[in-house]
Amino acid sequence: MAEEAVLGYLEKNEEISDSGKFAEEKGINHDEIVNIIKSLNGFRLVDAQDIKKERWVLTSEGDLYAKYGSPEVQLFSAVPPEGITREELQEKLKASIYKIGSTQAIKNKWIEMGKSQVSRKVQHVDDKVRSLLVQIQNGEVISSEDIDALKRRKLISSQMWKGYSVKKGPKYAPKRKKVATDLTRENLQRGDWKELEFKEYNFLAKGQPTEGLKRCQQITLLKAASGILTHFSSHSNTLLVIHMILSFERRLPEDYVERVKRVHESGGYGSRGRYGYEWKREEANKNLLRTHTTAVSSRMLYALAQGPFAPKRYYSIDRVFRNEAVDRTHLAEFHQIEGLICDRGLTLGHLIGVLHDFFSRLGMSKLKFKPAYNPYTEPSMEIFSYHEGLQKWVEIGNSGMFRPEMLLPMGLPEDVQVIAWGLSLERPTMILYGIDNIRDLFGHKQLKMMNAAASLYRRISIRELIASPSVYSSASDVSGEGLSLVFRRWATKKTAGSTKNGRDSLPKNLGVKKFGGERVIPGNIIVRQRGTRFHPGNYVGIGKDHTLYALKEGCVKFERHKLTGRKWVHVEPKEGYEIHPVYASAGAAREMKTAA
Repeated sequence: MAEEAVLGYLEKNEEISDSGKFAEEKGINHDEIVNIIKSLNGFRLVDAQDIKKERWVLTSEGDLYAKYGSPEVQLFSAVPPEGITREELQEKLKASIYKIGSTQAIKNKWIEMGKSQVSRKVQHVDDKVRSLLVQIQNGEVISSEDIDALKRRKLISSQMWKGYSVKKGPKYAPKRKKVATDLTRENLQRGDWKELEFKEYNFLAKGQPTEGLKRCQQITLLKAASGILTHFSSHSNTLLVIHMILSFERRLPEDYVERVKRVHESGGYGSRGRYGYEWKREEANKNLLRTHTTAVSSRMLYALAQGPFAPKRYYSIDRVFRNEAVDRTHLAEFHQIEGLICDRGLTLGHLIGVLHDFFSRLGMSKLKFKPAYNPYTEPSMEIFSYHEGLQKWVEIGNSGMFRPEMLLPMGLPEDVQVIAWGLSLERPTMILYGIDNIRDLFGHKQLKMMNAAASLYRRISIRELIASPSVYSSASDVSGEGLSLVFRRWATKKTAGSTKNGRDSLPKNLGVKKFGGERVIPGNIIVRQRGTRFHPGNYVGIGKDHTLYALKEGCVKFERHKLTGRKWVHVEPKEGYEIHPVYASAGAAREMKTAA
């Protein structure tokens, strides 16, 4: 019926200017008209153009006021001409109606509130609010001033209406001709394929996406951003503590320990030492679950400060833990996206621009920034995004510029600034996919995180990361000719008395490890992601993308075990390439347990 109505109307008329009005005139559901227009447009029988209109709809509160009257009129009607006591008036009305109605009625100068008595100041009032709400319900237009007044009271909300204007297409016909979608054996035998009209292939149509869990490292916060190696922190205090720099298995640099201790106890580098307590090494050495990944950023900044300064951009994505009461927007265990840019001349404006760019790539444009306090950044900002389902602003991250008393003890130059941010992964996923309870997204019984987050990761291409010289460059040559690569993973080592899944915490460099009877496998191989020989750790997923890319560029070679035939991530630089200093030094550095 809808198809005949559209094609029949266009046979006698030039166009359908508004599909909404057309559906109303014909008495057909607009959704049915829209589906037919899309189908006819695909077959080029019609040419359809989008129409978008903002319209206003009543909120649940607005619906009540349109039905029963505004609170101020309800309250006015409850006050008799001779007046009434406050207690009696409160008993006659609901608490919310009394509170809102008394405020608005006093503002309108309809009533007078005495200490104990409420009396009318006028004898008759018009319910303008209810009248405006009914007009909006009926689709009538009201003034912008009235719209603003109703919006402020949260009685209406905007809604985008979508429709079409339709004209005849290049293949228009009063009736759609049935087309064949397949060429069958019977068509060939009968010879009727010559008279058949076949449906054209749409090579631009999007197929059903294949959902699967992608590794978090496939989000690149910035072009040319380098991944950070992450593991547990040894202390929960974020106030410039030494555990942020090195793992607790290595000896700490005594000169750096002393500088940090002095800042904590008496200040320095512009700080007045306001914390004023005795810094204790045994407290810094305690092993606690980290509440955020600032420790990761601090460790990378300290490593950067040990050589000639060069601007850097880093990111990490890893698990953090909070002593939180779990509710619809809070988790005790979640993922944090950590990022920082280290360079000269950076300002808070650069930080805001980076965050806007990042979230716009994910499809989130409604952002707000609120001043905040962090002990290690100044200035600091909390980041909020608007959740359409919850109808409120939700905090999704924290950010700021690292304080001088944090950077200068590391050895960074005085004119270097660092902008940094820590963002939630789960809350942006909630906003993008309209999930109003975070417990439905991530938990021990939920798997929605795997599919929703996998799609989120794909929004920003891994190519932006792996195509950058900063990932595979040597210290002396960042032009792309000094490419190098080496991968590190945890290795399972069976020991006496160990359990089936037990392992010694020893780093293994797959770039130098040799299997018996190994041989080179040329071409594009699939890297096995899990197995009994190597524990997958937290960074397995990045291995496949990076190794295949490095193979394509001719930077590495692959080997596999001759006896088992298992295809492992076994990579080493080809002749003429040198190992990046960060990875080369990791063999002797116990804290560098995993790398990508």
